[in-house]
Order: sequence, then structure tokens, then C-alpha cells
Amino acid sequence: MASELGNNIAEQWELRTDQSYKLPKCAVFSESGLVVLGAQENRMFISTDRGNTWEIKYGQIAQPSSSFLVNDSLIYMSDGARIYRTVDICNSFDLLATFYAGTILDLKVTKNGTIWIALQDTIMASNDNGITWEVKLLKQNEYFKKICVFDDGTYYVQGSYLYKSTDFGGTWQLMNLPFNYLNQIEFYDSKNGFVKGGGNFYRTKNGAMTFTVVTFPGMLYPYYMFSHNYYHFHLAASNLYSTYDGGLSWQLNEFYPAAPQYPFFIMHMYNDFEGIGISSSSNGIWITKNRGNTPIELSSFSAIPLGNKVVLQWTTVTEINNMGFEIERKFKDGSWEKIGSVKGNGTVTQKVHYSFDDHTVPGEGIYNYRLKQIDYNGAFEYSKEVEVIFGEVPEDYSIQQNYPNPFNPSTKINFSLPEENKVVIRMFNPMGELVQEINRGTLSHGYFEQDIKMGSNPSGMYFCQVLCTNTKTERTKSLTIKMVLMK
Repeated sequence: MASELGNNIAEQWELRTDQSYKLPKCAVFSESGLVVLGAQENRMFISTDRGNTWEIKYGQIAQPSSSFLVNDSLIYMSDGARIYRTVDICNSFDLLATFYAGTILDLKVTKNGTIWIALQDTIMASNDNGITWEVKLLKQNEYFKKICVFDDGTYYVQGSYLYKSTDFGGTWQLMNLPFNYLNQIEFYDSKNGFVKGGGNFYRTKNGAMTFTVVTFPGMLYPYYMFSHNYYHFHLAASNLYSTYDGGLSWQLNEFYPAAPQYPFFIMHMYNDFEGIGISSSSNGIWITKNRGNTPIELSSFSAIPLGNKVVLQWTTVTEINNMGFEIERKFKDGSWEKIGSVKGNGTVTQKVHYSFDDHTVPGEGIYNYRLKQIDYNGAFEYSKEVEVIFGEVPEDYSIQQNYPNPFNPSTKINFSLPEENKVVIRMFNPMGELVQEINRGTLSHGYFEQDIKMGSNPSGMYFCQVLCTNTKTERTKSLTIKMVLMK
């Protein structure tokens, strides 16, 4: 057989495909869609489209142990004893440092370029690209596995115990945990995250000062927790579970055609639907475009205020190619914002009931909600809008007499609005001259209070006028009281 280069059969062949797959060890992701997966025997699996297509590159790192992406053109990687840097997506590597004792299990790079490593029982840092190193934390008989660094100077280190620094790694504090041995940490900002120990996951919202256990029916053998944002987590256990409301409710993820035999040990979600999961034991890379698992007919959609939340409920009669729903909310005449998402059911011909609890309502007011239904091919359609009144609504416009009255030097007024209005408060003297004006901006329905200070004005009678301009009708209503300043 002749090669493509000519008829000389002695010429070398060009490698066109390599179907062998080696165990993945570490991976980095960028929001542009770049994925770099380091595997055994010098293999680098590269994707630039969020895992849809891949290519194999062969580097000098035989057994990668950790990696960190600064940007699409700058990646750091370690093989346990050495630290490398690539600026051309793994086409070539520069050796930065070599360590002859211990094993590098984690690697992070801060925004100022400082390299941090977990080297067995030592945490070290270099601010000159690996030329010199400084010991930042040393604990005999420890086995440091992970470092988390945040821009505000809060750092966490996982060993058998949890260590925290609030001064960019200068000093460290041993944190109290509700168990004896630490298995995993997953912090998504300097205050919020998860720790695992004693067979359970615990969540903290105050920087590891206190913890709450994460449990729900059906979960067995919790293994890894992955955080996408404050509301969106995945938990690899006997199955893969997801939450999209901050852990208030969990659901079982579905896999087609088959699920990995063992849990993911690396997972990254690009948004609420697209993500990549990597299972070392199952020897595979998985991608999802529907969180792990259009023509659509909505028969109902409602929003009901209930205590400190708004409950959304909707029902579909049929679904075709339905990947899911994004829930959007706006404050009266404000702009729409996404507040959550719910997985769809693909293609079904029977009724499906959905619900979503909005625990993030900013305060009393009139709000609108709508659903953005998204197909697997990316097409989407908006539902009708539903309006909900959150909080108590006055029946009419009113203003109460100021208190105290007479006053010196300040007093208070209270007024109520049954609808959204632009409110301006004005003070006039007996001659009708304006002496003070307070612009309250746009206020929703409700009851309001305003402090008025007039210590620089002379004693006498004044008129307080509350001008209310309805944002819908543009009609203005005036509420007026008399008040007396007595010095």
C-alpha cells in the first residue's frame, strides 16, 4: 500500500486516528467552549465546542495529576512531580519547576500570577513563575488534596481537616467540622460551599463557620458535589442528582442511552442545560444538553404568593422535543431577568404538571412572570405573562398626619399607594413658596414612611404635599397635610 506522500513504501505513515482511550486524570474548561483533558500515557483530549468534537494531542506529561486554566491560551498542568505551562493549547509545554519529594495533587493560579500547589503535607506558592517557592502551610501527617482561592483573599485547603485563610494565604485557621475526617470540599465563592465527611455532605453559607447537612430521600453513597452557581448543584452518589433552587428540592438525572457505572469525578456546567461529565472508573466523557437527561401546549400557568415566596405552577397537555423551561421575572415595568429553570420531559402525549418556588422576590410589589420553553435544537418560545401581587396592598391613596406635630427639628409622615407611582414630596411655607423637595422615585404599592428635617427653617405652619403620578395612566394625585414647626 502506498502512502499519500508518494509511492515509496518506506516512507512513514501519518497517524490519522487513535481509537485507544486512557483514564482521564484532570480537566480544565473555559466559557468559550475549550476543554483540555489530561489522560494517561501522554494523551491530551482537546475540544473547542463544549465537548461535541474532540482531537487527541500527545504531550510530554505522561501522568497528569492537576491542571488550571488562566485563559484559552494559558494553561498550567502538573504530573505530580513537575509543573508545566502551555500557551498554545498543549502543542508544546514549558517546564517551570520540579519537586523531588512529595506529590502535587492540586494546582491553582491567582489573578496576580501566583502559583499555588498542594504538595503532600505542604502548601507552597511562587510569584515568579516557579523559580522560587515559599512554604505557606506545613502540617506533618497531612495529605493536602485541594486548594480553593478567591479574589477577596479567602483561601481554603483540604487535607484530613479544613484550613482557611482570609489574608491571601498569609495565615491559616483550622476550622471546626461536624465530623472527624474531611473527604471533599467544593466552594463556589468565598462564603458558600460544601464539605463532605462521615458519609454526608454539609453546606455552609458563612465561610465554614457553621454547616447544615444535605439529605433527601433516595440518596445513597454521596460521592462528589459540583457547583454551577448559588442555585444549581449536582451530586454524584448512587445516581446523579440535581438541584436548581439552591438545594430546596432535588431530582434524579436521567441518562440515555446508558448511565456511567461509576460517578463522575469531574463535571462542568456551561449553563443550566449544557455540561460535561468525566468518569475515570467508567473510562468515559459524557456531554449533556438538557441537564442530563417545540411544539408544546400549555393548559395552565399561574403564580400564587405564599408566605415569603411565590409558587409558580403550570401544566402541559403535550410536549415535543421539550428540553426545559427558564423562569423569568420582572418588577412591574422593569426588565426581565432569569431566576431559575426546570427540566422538560422531551416528547410526551399525556399531561405533565410542573412547579417552581421563587424564594428570591426582592420585596413587596407587583411582579410579572413568564416561561421560556426551550427545545433540544435551541429553538424557544415564551408563554403568556402572569401577574402576582406580593405583599399587602392598600385600598386607596392616603396620607396620615405627621408625628410629632408640632415638631423640632424633624418629623415623619406615612402614606399609602394602591398602585405603582412616581412619588415626589414637597414642603411649602404659608406664602406658597417651595422650601424643600424629596424625590422618592418609583414606588410599588404599599405603605411608606418619610423622615422630614426642617431645622434650618423658621418656626411656623407648613404644607406637606405628596405628589403621586401613576406609572400606567400618568395621572397625578396630590395628598396634602398641614404641619407646624415650633422652635
